[in-house]
Amino acid sequence: MNRLQKKAWTEMIAAIILIVLITIPYMLHLSKQSTPALSGFIIYIVIVGFILLIGHLNEVKNIKQFDEREHFIYEKSSSLSTYVFILYLLAFSFISFCLIGPDHTVPVVWMPVMVLTGYVLAQCIQSIAILLQCAKEDDDETEGGAV
Repeated sequence: MNRLQKKAWTEMIAAIILIVLITIPYMLHLSKQSTPALSGFIIYIVIVGFILLIGHLNEVKNIKQFDEREHFIYEKSSSLSTYVFILYLLAFSFISFCLIGPDHTVPVVWMPVMVLTGYVLAQCIQSIAILLQCAKEDDDETEGGAV
């Protein structure tokens, strides 16, 4: 397992943990519908956003250590995750517009939820794409070496 695959597995586990840590408090908030829970949830979103920013900056620093093949795989998976993120934001916006309608308003708390869930989804897609591309290259090398 190379550095890129280890990075992808680590990010996948972190994304799953974030899904659990974001989803459970938000569902608890929806069940209580109280204002103190809303302010606590917003503080929680800010803290998670700050942690994600630090992780992203650390990731950018570590990209320079990859070789050319790993860098190519990383670039392909990054572009795929960016496309998925943009499509997710568009779908979320249009679905909320269609469900709520043009005459009503969307609660402000949905905006950071939309961005953070989109980021976690994009990170999962990027990790899966890295793992699939590495597995495909490993299979190609195995088949090529057997001939």
